[in-house]
Amino acid sequence: MKNRPLVITITVAFVALFTWSVATSLGASLAGGHDEFVQWRSENLTLFYGLWVAGMIVVGAPVLYFVGRELNRFAERQDETVLAAKGVGRFAAAALRGDKGAIKKLVSLLDDPTPVVRYQSARALALLDDPETNKELFRKVRYWDVNLKLGLINSLKRTSDVRAAKLMRVLAKDRNAMVARRASTAMPLIGKATDMDPIVEQRKRAAEKRTKKAAEPEPAERQATEQPTVPQSKQPQDAGPRTEPQATELQTDSPRVPEPEATDPRAAGSPEDDTAAR
Repeated sequence: MKNRPLVITITVAFVALFTWSVATSLGASLAGGHDEFVQWRSENLTLFYGLWVAGMIVVGAPVLYFVGRELNRFAERQDETVLAAKGVGRFAAAALRGDKGAIKKLVSLLDDPTPVVRYQSARALALLDDPETNKELFRKVRYWDVNLKLGLINSLKRTSDVRAAKLMRVLAKDRNAMVARRASTAMPLIGKATDMDPIVEQRKRAAEKRTKKAAEPEPAERQATEQPTVPQSKQPQDAGPRTEPQATELQTDSPRVPEPEATDPRAAGSPEDDTAAR
């Protein structure tokens, strides 16, 4: 126990103050007055302190023994609680793996006399979220004491798991107003969603849509858009034989320049050549 030295120090200080006040009161009554006792104490200072220390030992020894024994018992109870909680953790891990024997053990631990064991068992069964087990869990928790229900609410609140929302809703409808109010206040702290069934159904529908979409063939338009296209010149729609473009299509609006006519020297002779030929 970490606070043991502090508790022992406080006990010793209390015993010292108690014996000092008793010694002062008893000495004043025996000496005949307070002034006479102060004079005697100043003259016999060593004797007075010796008697005071002896009184501290006589009174403080039994007190320290009793306090130490109670501290040991408290530490043992804490150790037992920790060991029990660790045992519940092992059962919880086995139950989450589907072990039926561990689930039955957790249900039986809901009636354990140790509150921590009850909290751990109830939280493990709430996280298991089995329909048959939930009925037994809710039934037993309804008959718990008010203090046990409040402790369970704190335990579920620290869990911050949405799977504990069903058990928290049961506590929010408790007949005790304080329990119901505390559970309703702690409900938002365990998650925004308060029911896992709609979330599970939504996830199932989303998975079915993804599976159905993956099984359907993709449309041709989508495939064409996904493939890279090379720009090509537009071709005429009809598949007939290609014809040469007409000359009229190549004409332009600019006036044509007449080409010079070729002259044949033999055809266009001089007059002298004509006379000689005759």
